[in-house]
Amino acid sequence: MMKKRMCVVLAMFAGMSVTQSLAGDEKADTKSKREAAKVLDRYIEVTGGKSAYEAVRNRVMKGTMELVEMSIKGPMTSYASAPNLSYTEMELMGMGKMRRGSDGKVIWDINPMRGARIMKGEEAEFAERETIFNAELQWRKIYPTVENLGEEKEGETSYYKIKLTPKSGPAMTHFYNVDTGLLDKMKFTAATQMGDIPVEVFIEDYRKIGDLLISHKTTQKVAGQTMRITMESIELNAKLAPDRFALPDEIKALVSKDASSKSKAAEKSSE
Repeated sequence: MMKKRMCVVLAMFAGMSVTQSLAGDEKADTKSKREAAKVLDRYIEVTGGKSAYEAVRNRVMKGTMELVEMSIKGPMTSYASAPNLSYTEMELMGMGKMRRGSDGKVIWDINPMRGARIMKGEEAEFAERETIFNAELQWRKIYPTVENLGEEKEGETSYYKIKLTPKSGPAMTHFYNVDTGLLDKMKFTAATQMGDIPVEVFIEDYRKIGDLLISHKTTQKVAGQTMRITMESIELNAKLAPDRFALPDEIKALVSKDASSKSKAAEKSSE
């Protein structure tokens, strides 16, 4: 951080001026956090307010996913429920069905190319943050450090550029429309099996569903490819099957295998 670099440099020249510089930088740092908090809290208000979010227990979204450059398109359905349950399935022509979810403990993925797997490490941490229901209300817990990096203009639109840093993993940058307060764009690095990949997401078509304003279209640019997700219906507080977020049999088998391996390792270490 700039504050640490300035301390090192100033310490070489003047004793008391180090303390004075520290105080000034701390004030600037606090101001940046305070300004970022205002932007993040404003987003909650303009999209419905805290009580409207808290009234929602689950969400079902149905639509289509399209790989634009490849002209491939298919149906997608996503279920999410408090506190951190999720299940998404999509099917693309020629690629088969892909599923991903979390039962609140295990975050998993099944797709025709890689088979069934349990996410681990940084990839799991990233996915875990994405499964938090009503994460908008919990940004202070999810991102201990937030900074307002100032305004950025693109065409006729001005954005507040907010940097959000989680407890572990890389930071992500959100771009909030200065006029509307809505989140229009995100930039971050996603941890995947293939390594870290830079991602840019454009968020559009906000519509009122119940008391909440929810985006119905996102466009992601990843590794030179464009993925567009368009929601055709969004249902809040839907009646879900009791086993909606249960682990698939393939994942249960992997969990059992992992448990067996850990048990054997524990036995060996105690010998």
